[in-house]
Amino acid sequence: MSLPASHDELERCYSVGMHFVYVVRTRDNALYVGVTEIVAQRLSTHNSGKGTKWIKGDRGAQLVYSEPYLTLSSARKRGVQLKKWSRAKKEALIVGDATALKKLSRSRSPARLAAHRATA
Repeated sequence: MSLPASHDELERCYSVGMHFVYVVRTRDNALYVGVTEIVAQRLSTHNSGKGTKWIKGDRGAQLVYSEPYLTLSSARKRGVQLKKWSRAKKEALIVGDATALKKLSRSRSPARLAAHRATA
């Protein structure tokens, strides 16, 4: 899921205690993946120079992607997954390019599929 379509949609997510995986882009074009309950508040924290050391000095962070989850555990698992992804794969996720995501997926790489078939 990409950014919620409206402020009302975000408010509904907050009202049921949702957790979010989010991606911000810093001024130097780096991507940061995090987990929070209130995306706007967390972005404000990043941009005020507080929060994680990795993004602390960059006050121009912009939210480029978010996904809602019912539990903190599921949001954290997804966050760990996204942090392991290549930059190209994260960029494909941000723009919603499902074709590129499939191409960039390790499990779909020809070498990996061939290796899997050889052991099966």
